[in-house]
Amino acid sequence: MGLMVRGPAEMSPEECAQAVVEALTEAADPDKAEPMRAYMKSAMPYLGVQKPERVRALKGIWAQVSVSGPGELQDHVAAIWDHARHREIRYAALDLLDLPRHRKLHD
Repeated sequence: MGLMVRGPAEMSPEECAQAVVEALTEAADPDKAEPMRAYMKSAMPYLGVQKPERVRALKGIWAQVSVSGPGELQDHVAAIWDHARHREIRYAALDLLDLPRHRKLHD
């Protein structure tokens, strides 16, 4: 992985988004990408990363994301969403919102 992910206090939304894109790009399975896109009837392309692989690929990144409130969480989610060129990147933004430690910030 080319991008060096630093500690939670130093991980900006932009760095988080870049780390997510890089991790999911590395986990990509091009043979699964088109069948996944077709099954979901999505105009947005897929990388071919199914949920179990996505969870594994992002676990280390999520461990380094520390937000102090809803605004910071929104900044991280928006940065990931804005970097999305593939559906799994958008799923990652939603995954970040759904982490148990973040649910209390938006419920």
